[in-house]
Amino acid sequence: MTAPSSLRAAPMRTTTIVLVGIALLLASGVAIWWYGPWNEVARYNRMPLLALHRLADDQPHNAVAWHILALKLARDGDADLAEPALRQALELNPNDGMAAAGLSQLLISTGRLDEAFQILKQTAGRAPHNLTVRLELGRLYQRKGAAQHAAAEYEAVTAMDARNADAWYLLAECYYNMQKLGQAQDAIHRALTLQANNPQYLTFSAMLAAASGHAEDAIATARKSASLAPDDVTIQANFVAMLLQHQHSKDEIREAETTIGRLEQIAPNYPPLSSLRGDLEAAQGHWEAAARYYQKATEALPDSNHAYYVLARAYRQLGRSADAERFEKIYARRQSLLQQIDGVKSEIGGKPRNAGLYERLSAAELEYGHRAEAISALETALAISPGNPEIQKRLSKLQYGASLPSLKQ
Repeated sequence: MTAPSSLRAAPMRTTTIVLVGIALLLASGVAIWWYGPWNEVARYNRMPLLALHRLADDQPHNAVAWHILALKLARDGDADLAEPALRQALELNPNDGMAAAGLSQLLISTGRLDEAFQILKQTAGRAPHNLTVRLELGRLYQRKGAAQHAAAEYEAVTAMDARNADAWYLLAECYYNMQKLGQAQDAIHRALTLQANNPQYLTFSAMLAAASGHAEDAIATARKSASLAPDDVTIQANFVAMLLQHQHSKDEIREAETTIGRLEQIAPNYPPLSSLRGDLEAAQGHWEAAARYYQKATEALPDSNHAYYVLARAYRQLGRSADAERFEKIYARRQSLLQQIDGVKSEIGGKPRNAGLYERLSAAELEYGHRAEAISALETALAISPGNPEIQKRLSKLQYGASLPSLKQ
């Protein structure tokens, strides 16, 4: 006997009701999950910037909202809006490593190194396991020339995260600057184990190989790096320099010339080109042409001591003793000043609140010809010692004074 149609429809209606109920339950569950506090980061990241800004203004104590807003503004390059947002995020959560790192980067870019250092140092003290903060603190120590303190930060990072390739690479740089060549090689090996085809790591590895006397390995590694980054002018220039400094055949000279030609097409105004052309001419014994290129290099690369050294050498080869002696003296004085600058920076790494050290740094930078760096050092000294009349007087003289004499004179 066939069941009535009304009875057959009942299970169908029941199933439909159940499915609708499940759908509503799932929808409410999704809504609960989406708007729940556990999904704040994803939700705020998806919000339009204006809406997120309004939310943060309406909820001044919402640390997560201010964190995401600050990072978005920083990524957009809006420093005027990013700085107060980063400060608010850090005030709400003093352990917010991303906010501390972002704020310090912004401060560094605007010359406020001392405040950036204090923020990173304090955050690292409160959150010693925050890798982002420790890395940024290490980078700032490096910028200050305090390689030993920077190495300590990178060592801490690699101890906490042995797979952090950047930390190993930066640690290798520090070891190299500390004259610890073996440890630098071990560190760059660890970085390359993690990222075997990173052109930056390979270029540094090539430099270490050359410093250890392994010229063939250095050229092979630099060649691999250059092949992986054909449009990176710095890596290409380093490859050319490696070829010309350690060349053993005409083939390597031709390879250097070909690479220089490609560099001239990629970046015709690239400042080191004149120096590289000079090295190429010198490698072929064309000293007149080399001297002309090196003379251009001293103008294109005023901070390059290499240009002064090789120009003096070219003049020696040409028998121009007076010119050679003049540039040898310039080179020697510049080297001495750089050693002074590096020495003071190293002292600052251990005594970052010593205004006198920044005054010494300013004097050395000024004699070297770095007016902006000299002013920045005095500004930091004045921030440490507010109202100091001598510092104020020197700073005002630098900011509004006449142009500096050149070390070439």
